[in-house]
Amino acid sequence: MKKHIWIKILISVIAIVAIILVAQAVVSSVYFTKLQNSFTDGDINSQMTKYENMLEKEQENLLSLASLNSSFDCTKQAYKHYQETQNIEECAKIFKQKYNEINKTLNNNTDKTIKTHFHLPSVKSLFRSWSDKRGDDLSKFRLTIQKVGLPT
Repeated sequence: MKKHIWIKILISVIAIVAIILVAQAVVSSVYFTKLQNSFTDGDINSQMTKYENMLEKEQENLLSLASLNSSFDCTKQAYKHYQETQNIEECAKIFKQKYNEINKTLNNNTDKTIKTHFHLPSVKSLFRSWSDKRGDDLSKFRLTIQKVGLPT
């Protein structure tokens, strides 16, 4: 009879230990899954912040380049000439001379060339420093230019 009671106690203890181990495994699994998700979310948020900062810096650089390009005499001359004549080809010649000089100097010093694109308030291309294509309508895919070109 004593042997029979010890077996019942042993089975009860084993069952309780098994239940505790299963419960601990479930809790650990849930905890580690949440921990892993928080690390993943943290990594994703960190990467997003990194890319947002890179984009902001790139925007600042591009705005600086745009400001520099707008200050060139050739830019002022070409846009004035366009207002007077509406002749895109003649305006392109004004730009082309300056940008050929810029690209020659830049290429000699860095093996790079600059790609600059000027456009009209009507959202048409005026001059691309890397191509002879001009006068094309940009309104279907360059919505930011369309926004800037609209009168306020």
